[in-house]
Amino acid sequence: AEILEAEGEQEYMKILAQAYGEEDRSEFYSFVRSLDALKASMKGEDKTVILSADSPIAQIFEGK
Repeated sequence: AEILEAEGEQEYMKILAQAYGEEDRSEFYSFVRSLDALKASMKGEDKTVILSADSPIAQIFEGK
């Protein structure tokens, strides 16, 4: 079972590398991951998020 799981992980990483290997796709993947992290941080009652000016999400909000 562990071997099959490792092989599945290997295939998953290979697919990601092919899908996001180009610079513009890599930037998009990074942006999506940033949105996922923001979404995860917005759980519970405390919904305040402080972003640095150079964060990808802050730059989107500022129209850069």
